[in-house]
Amino acid sequence: MADLHRIFSKILVLDDDPTGSQTVYDMPVYTHFDLDDLLSAHRDESRTVYVLTNSRSLHKKETEELHRHLIQNWMSVDSIADDPGGETLVISRGDSTLREHYPLETDTVKDTLASGI
Repeated sequence: MADLHRIFSKILVLDDDPTGSQTVYDMPVYTHFDLDDLLSAHRDESRTVYVLTNSRSLHKKETEELHRHLIQNWMSVDSIADDPGGETLVISRGDSTLREHYPLETDTVKDTLASGI
């Protein structure tokens, strides 16, 4: 991670499964992602933050909307934060192939980031 932190000011890990964050330590895990929560994550001194989406429990349309909303909120927070400098690396730990969420989640994140909305 140290090499990534030289390139990115923040690493945002989106996890579709509550068991994923059990494998990490010494970093915050956010379970909500409204503007206030994401502003807190953005300002957190930890360079890597986990966001538990729990999207594996959702239907395809719901997970698409969740990821679009989350990334739009992150981009909004990034633009209004006191210290917006730097780029965020977004990592998806979404692998819910049984619910047809892959590559839906990663494509939604990519498309939303690319649209800049």
